[in-house]
This record gives sequence, C-alpha cells and structure tokens, in this order.
Amino acid sequence: DMRSRPVSDLWHRKFGQTTGINQNFSVKYNPKIFSWLSNNFSYTAGYKYNVNLQQRATGRSAANNANLSAQVTFDPARLWSSVFRGGGGYRRRPGARPVRGRRPPGSRRAPPGSRRKPGAKGKSEKKEEKKGGSPFHVLQLFGKVFEMIDPIQVSIQQRTGNNYYGLQDTLMPTTRFQLGLDEDPGVPVLQNVGTNRSSQMFNKAVSVQTGISPMRSMSIDFRYNRSEQRNNTTTTTGGFNESYLRLGNLDMAFPNWTLRWSGLSRIKLFKKYVQQVTLDHSFSGQRNENWNLTVQGNERKKNITRLDFQSGFRPLIGLNARLKNGITVNLRYNMSENLSQSMTGGLGSTKQVSKDLNFTATYSKRSGFRLPFWKNKELRNSIDFSLSFIYGSNVTYKSRGTEGRFQPTAETSKWTLEPKVTYSFSTQVRGGAHLQIGHTKNSLMGETKIQELGINVQISIRGS
Repeated sequence: DMRSRPVSDLWHRKFGQTTGINQNFSVKYNPKIFSWLSNNFSYTAGYKYNVNLQQRATGRSAANNANLSAQVTFDPARLWSSVFRGGGGYRRRPGARPVRGRRPPGSRRAPPGSRRKPGAKGKSEKKEEKKGGSPFHVLQLFGKVFEMIDPIQVSIQQRTGNNYYGLQDTLMPTTRFQLGLDEDPGVPVLQNVGTNRSSQMFNKAVSVQTGISPMRSMSIDFRYNRSEQRNNTTTTTGGFNESYLRLGNLDMAFPNWTLRWSGLSRIKLFKKYVQQVTLDHSFSGQRNENWNLTVQGNERKKNITRLDFQSGFRPLIGLNARLKNGITVNLRYNMSENLSQSMTGGLGSTKQVSKDLNFTATYSKRSGFRLPFWKNKELRNSIDFSLSFIYGSNVTYKSRGTEGRFQPTAETSKWTLEPKVTYSFSTQVRGGAHLQIGHTKNSLMGETKIQELGINVQISIRGS
C-alpha cells in the first residue's frame, strides 16, 4: 500500500507497507525401487498473511494449511517371484547334466538287456528319496501362500489448518509455520479481536486394504479404516471412528470383509440343475466416538459425549444362480444393528435391529415368426416372467443409562409378493400385468393390507 508514500519511493524499490502475502509449496516423491513395492508421497502447504490497515493493531492475521498423502502397495506374490523364481536359486539350471564318475573297483557292467531306461530309479535311490525327501517342499508351500495374498495397500491422509487473528508484532510468522510444519506462528497473538477467533483443525485418516484367494473361484477382501478429527476455537471438540466388530463376546477393532465364491456350480448338488452359482457374504462395522475437552485448573480432561456402533451383514447370505432351464434366481438376506449411546445429560441408549429377505426369480423367452399373408413381414415377440418376495422387520429399543435393559418402543414388519408378466407382440405393441399382495404391521399405527392388480397396454403408431 503506497497511498501515504511519495512516488519517488518506487525508484528506491520501496513499495510501501505489505498488505497481503500468498504462497504455496508442494513436494512429490514416488520412487520405483522394487517391482513388488510401490510408493507415492505428496505434501502441499499454503500460507496467507493479511494486514488490514483500518484495524491497525488488530488487523494482522496469518493462516496456513497442509496436506500430507502417502500410499504404499506391497505385493507378496511379486516378492516371492522375484526372489526365488527370478533368481532360480532352487531350480536346476536348464540343460545341466549330472557329472558321470568312474565305476568303483570290482563292479561289473550290467548286461545289455538289463540296463535301466533313462529316468528310471533303482530301489536304493527310491529309499533314499523317501528318507530324505525334497528340501524345497517348505519353500513351495510358502510360495503358494504368498501367491494367495492380494497386494497390501496402505493409505494415509493428513490435513491441518491454523488461523490466527491479531498478531501483535510486525515480524512475519516463522518459516516452519509458512511451510505448514508448525501450528504456532511464533508471533504473540492478542486475545480479544472482536468477532474473529483463532482456530486450529486436524484430520487424519488411515486405510489398509488387502485380500486372499484360497482358490481361483473364491476371493475374500479385507478393509480397515481409521480416522480422527480435532477442532479448536473457543472450545476443543473432536471425533474418532474406525472399523469395528461388535458381535457376541467380540468387541474390538477389526477390518470389514467381503466374500465371493463363484465355483459352486461344480458341486454335485448344483451341477445337475444349475449352470452358474455365485455366493456373496459381506460384513461392515464401525465405531464412532465424539468428545470434547474441559479445563480443570492446569489439566485438560477428555470427555466422551457420544458413542455409536454400526454393524451389518449386507448380505449375510447372497445367492445368484442361473438355472439350465433359463430361470435366473437372486436371494439376499441382510441383517444390521445400530447402537447409539449418549454419555452426557440424560444417559440413555437407542438400538435399532433390522432384518430383510429379498427373493427374485425371472424368466425370459424370445421368439419370432413370419406372417404367411404378409410378404417378408416378421414379428418379434417376447415374454418376461418375474416373481419377487420381500420380507422385512425393524425394531427400535431404548434403555436408561449405559447398562440399562433395553425395552422395545417401536416394531414394524412387512411382506409383499408380486408376480409380473410382460409381453411384447412386436416393437409397436406391448403389454403386461402384475399382482401385488402384502401386509404391513406397525406397533403404533396398526395393520395394513396390500392388494393391487394392474394391466397396461402400449401401442406405438408411427406415420411415414
């Protein structure tokens, strides 16, 4: 700002008082050292410095933000292949032959008709082989285990941000603050600067993902997530959540998993009637925690204000099958449970338990024929059948305190059955019919029955 400075200051490279500075800094590093290990690191930082001349002493402010990202992928199968297979440490060199030695004294040459064929082994050799065994069976076993493990991916994301108003000194914040490496600007800060308040923010997320394939037709994926947040203005609050397993006596951090098995059509039980069968199973669980900090003298105490647990099997059992007669079947059974605990004020817990079953069967038939009285006129018709059945229930429980007994407060259950047929006589004429019956029961609103019949016809007329 040079409004109060003479123009001659420009010749002396005096540009007045600084009113704002913006700067950005970034670093990327992704070395490729091994084929079985890949890395990707990045760091970006932003810095802003502003001076409001109208506010005078309280008009200086500074802010920074920083983002750190790191991804590491480790491939056990490639590691095993590069160390043991690539080097060929335990394999015989191609083309190598055993060295022939002299016969011991007194030994006789075998008669021409009694010579062993190439590759045949004598009794003594077989006994020695059975006694000693192959020294590489253990390595081969480890190799198979490594090949079953999918690449292990680890991802870390971290974000920080700091805003300060009312810097007392005319000195600039430290270099570490400008690069996002420190949350302290290194300059005294006024306590009362009107409505503006200094604030700090911190977010960090960690994710680990991998899987195993015990067989070609089966895969099991695992994923673990963990994150934490912290915000500081006039008060300090934060949160923490992670992948969690809360089932029976198990109450611990655990990764979510997904299983898919597509080779069931080879089993004798299904092979006669089914062309393809896929089994699905999935679990997802999470623990969420909210907290705040209270100051008691010179000590800060962390108080948990709320706890949430979420767990669900979606699906617990999922089955997709295509029968040999052309019918496609889809079956899914889901279960979920959500628990919310309030740790402040009136202590209490709310739990919701839901279950639902979905079954769908479809069949399609396509055909066509020519009209004898209409030359070269072919009608393409098709018919589609479908049958769906849905059953679901939802129950809400509440308790007093964190250890109180749960009592049901609301219950809802429903089921619907809907057969449907769609027929297409040609590309211009289509129609269909459906029937829906069902029943809904609610503990607060009573029962409701569903009965519905629908018929639809669609005719397309196009002029030339």
